[in-house]
Amino acid sequence: MLTNDILDEIHKFREDYAKAFNYDVAAMFVDWRNRQTASGRKAVTLPPKKSNQTRALHQDSEMHPTELEDEEEEKIVQRNAFA
Repeated sequence: MLTNDILDEIHKFREDYAKAFNYDVAAMFVDWRNRQTASGRKAVTLPPKKSNQTRALHQDSEMHPTELEDEEEEKIVQRNAFA
């Protein structure tokens, strides 16, 4: 099997980094957030996407999702919740 020095270096860095946090993903996430804040770069937070269930409900309707009124959408959600 061929070895790739760059990939080996990346794997070693990832292993060392995870080991430094005792493989605790939550602790690593806190570190990533702190590094992000300290970098001074602007971070963009996007709104959450609709769930697959909501998208499926829209596909069942005859109207395009953007054409649905809130009341109609709520009726579809209620109807499918009990199906």
